[in-house]
Amino acid sequence: MAIRVIFFDFGYVLATPTPGLDPRYLYLDWDGMARIAVDPLLAPYLRPGVGPAELSGVFERDYFQRFISLENGGLIVPRSSEILRGLLPKIFSHALNGDQYERLLSHIDTMKYMRIDPAAGKVLRALTNLNFKLGIISNMMLPGALLERLLQSEGLRGLFGPVIVSSETGYLKPHPRIFEYALDAGGWKPEEALFVGDTYKQDVVGARSVGMRVIWLNSRNEPTTQAGQNPPDAIIHSLEELLEADL
Repeated sequence: MAIRVIFFDFGYVLATPTPGLDPRYLYLDWDGMARIAVDPLLAPYLRPGVGPAELSGVFERDYFQRFISLENGGLIVPRSSEILRGLLPKIFSHALNGDQYERLLSHIDTMKYMRIDPAAGKVLRALTNLNFKLGIISNMMLPGALLERLLQSEGLRGLFGPVIVSSETGYLKPHPRIFEYALDAGGWKPEEALFVGDTYKQDVVGARSVGMRVIWLNSRNEPTTQAGQNPPDAIIHSLEELLEADL
């Protein structure tokens, strides 16, 4: 059956982090703790004794470590907004209003460290011109709205249909349910879908488990020997190579 929709992972496929970035900053902008502590919209409502160190401790224990433990094991996670709102009473003396919550997100947003691949616009527009529908499936600790804003600011959001992230679905790749969410969003059958991902265990195995075709964009140079029993349809090393693949 012909491919109708192409889904992409985000990190290391459509974008890469700033060179030399501490991997912990892919999950949370830890420098944001100091900014929260002096932000005039937020600082007056911090609980007594809560400063940058205390903020870092709460986010480390109740947000970051909770996510990491699930990422390394359970694959089923509470939605990020539920976790985040659950820890706020520990650091703020009253419930944040909409503007304050958005300001908080801006301080911990990791998208500021991501650089869109210079070839992304060309590749995505070429695929759209070939009548493929496009989407994103990505593991993400923070709310998916932050990814959508980055795509919008880069002029790319209109090229995508569904943007499916683990923090909104409650499932981490390679759990099959996150891939099924993406298929359900457009009413596509698994055999009509192709997934382009950068990791073998999360992306190739996950997409294969629901019957999608998979192209492994091995940008992190993982050993390909691990794919012996369950290989992808193709292995590429740059986004532009996708235009040369047999779709």
